[in-house]
Amino acid sequence: MAAIAAPVLIDLTDRADALPPAHKFRQPPTKPTAWELRVEAANKARDAILARKISKAEAMRTLKHEPPAPPAAALLQKLLDRLQSAEVRRDVELESIKYKAKAMAAPRKPVAVDAAKLAAELQAKLEAADQRRRACLAEKVEKATSTSPPKTPPKPKAPCLQEKLDAASARRQLFLDERVTKASDMASPSKAPKPAPEALKAAHDATLADAGARHDHEIEQRVAKAHVASAKVARAEQKREALVERAKVELREKMAAAAERRAAALRVVQGKAATEEKLQAAKARKAALAQDASAAE
Repeated sequence: MAAIAAPVLIDLTDRADALPPAHKFRQPPTKPTAWELRVEAANKARDAILARKISKAEAMRTLKHEPPAPPAAALLQKLLDRLQSAEVRRDVELESIKYKAKAMAAPRKPVAVDAAKLAAELQAKLEAADQRRRACLAEKVEKATSTSPPKTPPKPKAPCLQEKLDAASARRQLFLDERVTKASDMASPSKAPKPAPEALKAAHDATLADAGARHDHEIEQRVAKAHVASAKVARAEQKREALVERAKVELREKMAAAAERRAAALRVVQGKAATEEKLQAAKARKAALAQDASAAE
C-alpha cells in the first residue's frame, strides 16, 4: 500500500472539510491556431461589413436629400477596406506558414530498423513470388502440352480438271445421242428394224467401263489426298512436339536462373542483416565503454 499510496496520507475517518486542498495545476499557455486566427479575422471582417451596411442604411434613411458623397471617396474607402482584409488574411497565412516551418525544422527521431524482421518479410515475399511463378509456369506447360492437333488441311484442287471436263463432254454427247436415237425411233414406223443386241450390249459395256474408270480414278485421288493429309498431320505433330520440348527446356532454364537470382538476393539480404547486427553490437559496445568511462570518472 505504501508503494501505490498518494504523497499525502488521508485518513478516511476525517471530515471532508478537514482534507487537504486539491492540487491546482497551472493552466498551459494557449496559443491560437491558424484556424482560430482565420475565424477571428473573418468575424472582424463580417462585423465591419455589417457596421458599414448599417451606417449606410442609416445615412440613406436620415439624409435622403443631402448630396451624395463623391465617388472617388467611396472607391478609396472600398479599396482601403479590401487592403485591410488582405493584410489580415496575409498575417494569418504567415502565422500558419511559420508554425509549419517550425514544426518541419524540429529534429525528427531516428527510425529504428529491425534487420531480422526485414529479412523475414523479404524471405516471405520471395517464397510467395516463387509459388506464383511456379503456378504460372505449370499453367503454361499444361497449356503447351494440351494443345489440340492442327485442323484438317484444305482439299487440294483437282489436278486433272481437263480430263474431267472431257469425260463429262463425252457423257453428255452419249446422252444426247441416246435421246436423238430414241426420238428417231419414236418418229419412225413401228416396223422399223430394232438395233442389234450386240450393239446394245457393246454400248452398255462401254458405259459400264467408262463409269468404272471414273470410279477408279476418283478412288485413287481420294487415297492420294488421304496420304497427303496424313503426312501433313504427322509433320505438324512432330513440329508441335519439338515446340513443346523446346518450351520445357526454356522453362527449366528460366526456373534455374530465377532460383540462382533468388539465392543471390537472399545472400545479399542476409549479408545486410549481418552488417546491421554488427553495427548494432558495435554501437552497444561503444555505449557500454562510454558508460564505464563516465562511471570511472
